[in-house]
Amino acid sequence: MNIRGFKFLVEATIINVSISVQFSCKIQVILKRGSSKLETQPTYELHKGLAIINESLNFSISASLGLDGKFEEKKTQIIVILVTEKGQKNAGMHNLNISQYLNQQQFGMRMFYKNYQNFKKPCHQKNVQIKMQKLQSTLKLNKQEKQIKNWKLQTSQLICHRFQHIRQTKYSRNTAIKYNKIILDLKKQDSELNLQIQKLKQKVNEMIEKEHHQEIVLNYEQQLQELNAKLKTVYNENTMIQAQLTAKSSVIDQQNQEVAQLKSKLSEYEFEFQEKCKSQSITLNQKNIELQNQVIELNQQINNLNSTIQEMKNNSKEFCNQNENNQIDQLNQLIENLQNQIKDKNEHIQNLKNLTSGTIIALQQRNETLEKRLNEQKDIVEKLKNADYTIKATSSNDSSILVEELQSALSIKKQDIENLQLKYEQQLAKKEEIVQNLQQKLEESMRKELDISKTSQDSKNQVVNKSVRQIQSRTTNGQAKKSSPILTIQMGKQSKVQQMQRQIADTSSFIDDQKELPDQLLSLKRTIQSKLQSYQQAQISLEQKVQQLQQELEMCQQKLKQEQSQQCSESQFQEQTHTSSEEIQKITSALEQKTQELLFLQQQFEQQKQSGLDLSKQLEETKSQLNTVKQNLLKSKQQLAETLQEKVLLQAKMTEQQKSIKEKNSEIQKGQELIAELEQYNIQMEETISQTLEQYKLQHQQIKQSYEKEKKWRQELQEQIKALKEELSKFQQGIGNDVSDKQQQCQCKEQLQQNQYYIDELQQQIAELQLLKLEQGIQKNRESLIKTSVQASRRESLAYLQYDDLNKKEETNAIQKSINSNEIGLFKELEEQIHRLTNEKIKVSRDYQNELERVLMANEELEKKCTMLLFELEHSKITIGEIFNAAIEIGGTPLVDQLQIAFGIKE
Repeated sequence: MNIRGFKFLVEATIINVSISVQFSCKIQVILKRGSSKLETQPTYELHKGLAIINESLNFSISASLGLDGKFEEKKTQIIVILVTEKGQKNAGMHNLNISQYLNQQQFGMRMFYKNYQNFKKPCHQKNVQIKMQKLQSTLKLNKQEKQIKNWKLQTSQLICHRFQHIRQTKYSRNTAIKYNKIILDLKKQDSELNLQIQKLKQKVNEMIEKEHHQEIVLNYEQQLQELNAKLKTVYNENTMIQAQLTAKSSVIDQQNQEVAQLKSKLSEYEFEFQEKCKSQSITLNQKNIELQNQVIELNQQINNLNSTIQEMKNNSKEFCNQNENNQIDQLNQLIENLQNQIKDKNEHIQNLKNLTSGTIIALQQRNETLEKRLNEQKDIVEKLKNADYTIKATSSNDSSILVEELQSALSIKKQDIENLQLKYEQQLAKKEEIVQNLQQKLEESMRKELDISKTSQDSKNQVVNKSVRQIQSRTTNGQAKKSSPILTIQMGKQSKVQQMQRQIADTSSFIDDQKELPDQLLSLKRTIQSKLQSYQQAQISLEQKVQQLQQELEMCQQKLKQEQSQQCSESQFQEQTHTSSEEIQKITSALEQKTQELLFLQQQFEQQKQSGLDLSKQLEETKSQLNTVKQNLLKSKQQLAETLQEKVLLQAKMTEQQKSIKEKNSEIQKGQELIAELEQYNIQMEETISQTLEQYKLQHQQIKQSYEKEKKWRQELQEQIKALKEELSKFQQGIGNDVSDKQQQCQCKEQLQQNQYYIDELQQQIAELQLLKLEQGIQKNRESLIKTSVQASRRESLAYLQYDDLNKKEETNAIQKSINSNEIGLFKELEEQIHRLTNEKIKVSRDYQNELERVLMANEELEKKCTMLLFELEHSKITIGEIFNAAIEIGGTPLVDQLQIAFGIKE
């Protein structure tokens, strides 16, 4: 059967969209009706929460009329989309019912749509809330007629045609009373339907109450989001602290690299210094060997001179003067050579002094720089400790993790400090060794110079003694006149020797004073004393030899006098006197020359005295320098002793702190394990709560769907009942008394009775199915409640165990606090943090328990409401049967199938 349909052209102009968003995006609007879709351009930007579009969308709509002469419903959707760089997101949507406006004959209108919605920005960005979404649009409708076919409406129109045929045939004369009865029955049915409608309204109110429960669930979700935000902030703080610690560790690594560079430089400098010392020692050894060779040569020369003197005694007196002159020249040359050697040695001593003073100053500067660096590193360590305390105070939520990190950092820093202390001690030991080596070298050089000066003076004394003996042997008559300068020379030499002995004694006394020097200096002292003793013995032996030679000279003079007295006679007395006078003149001239030589020698001795005085001054300066070095060494030893004491104290403190830290770490590990168990429990609780919430949501959605279906069918039934009432009113006006009408009425009554029995059976099945579904849901809820209660009891037991462990730990900590009074603050802070964490976790668990109690109360209320609904279903069985009978009469089997789908009997 062909039915007239209509087609409309729609022009929708979208003016603007106002939306409040916290990030930059573009707006696009989509119109969707069935499979067709229309979109605006995605280029409209937001300016202060408003996007101006002013774009029109044209599309066609097909609409068909129903039985009541109104257009049937078909939804159209308006969707707002946010376009960003990383993707698109649906901001909200609104459903339009254009058939409503067509029924009201509104072919042009302006509309404002509002929508509240929460959504997430695409690509896992922050949670953003759109406070209000407002869309303004206009619609224009143009009408076009069109023939369409609708096979579903054929059956309903056939039934209407059948009722028209019955109405025309049922006009009789005597049926007014029967129809009045039918009208009364229909009125009763209407009153019963009204009662059912009231009951359904009560159900709707109960469903609204259930929506309040959903609001509570939403609040709980918001609280969970806030907790997640707090956890994110704490995580960010932890990342910042880790970055600070990495920066500090990089600074410490740089300092360690600088220290390593300094070590390498020191090692290089020490290696160079050792090489220089070795080269200097080699040169000094070579010079000592040369001097020893010279001494040996001088001894040989002295022996040769002694042999020549003995030969000269035997030879004639003429050659004596020439030999003596040659010997005097040789002696002068030897004296000059010795003076030059003494000058070279003095210069070498000064160079060594300058080197030692420079090295000592450089080492002192290095010590000062190393001490400054140690102080700076100590300041850095103190700053890091203060930073650790501040970090502990700020990060109260994640104290366990921070404590572990800070403890590791402190242990690393302590190791660095210990390494630096060991390096400093090693450097000080190396410096002490260098100073000792320098002292040894100075003492050796001084000893060698003293030995050389002694040997040179001994050689000079021997030469002078020999010359004196020769002069005494050849000058018999002028002994009394020329003995005075020789004695003065001997006295001067003896005075010089005594001065040198005093200097040596001073050096020995100076060495005796140095009792605090190490074993090496004592060994040097012993060797010097042994050499001094040998030198004194050699002097005594020389004096004895000089006395023996003087005695021999006296004996020789006496013999010469006797021989001269025997040989001289009276005849030759005049000639001998003449020759003796000539010899005396020669001897006087020779004596004058020798006196001049002796004066020259005196001048040389005076110069040597001045050089000896200079050497004594240099020795005093070296003594003062050695005293300063001693004082510096004593100070450095005191500092080392103080540092060692501090080190011992620090080690004791470190051991105590390590013990306390180990105990605290064990406590923290236990606390972390408990916290992990609590977190697992919280996760399980959240999962159970989320499952229960999902179940409630599903039940709520199912109830809503069933309620909407019932509402639709009730509207349709009301419309059909109105149509029946109109037909009955028209049928009452007609007249007819045919027998066929009575037969049809009887048949209709029988069909109604059969349909009622069928409907009763269906109602029983529906009630049984609903009861089974409700019982299954209640059983699931009970099982989840039992699980949560068991977990809550376990958690309470864990909390009690925690409290017992904490009480025991507090007792042990109190005993340790009485021993370690300085560490009370740290213990208290850690314990307070642990208590806070446990209290917070317990508070969270209590909140979960309170929420579970609320959910249980809500479950009980739902069970009560379900029981009420069951009672109402039992009472409404009769009314549902009547509804099915009326549906069979009006729409037949298709309408009954739709009712069964609405009540959940079929799918």
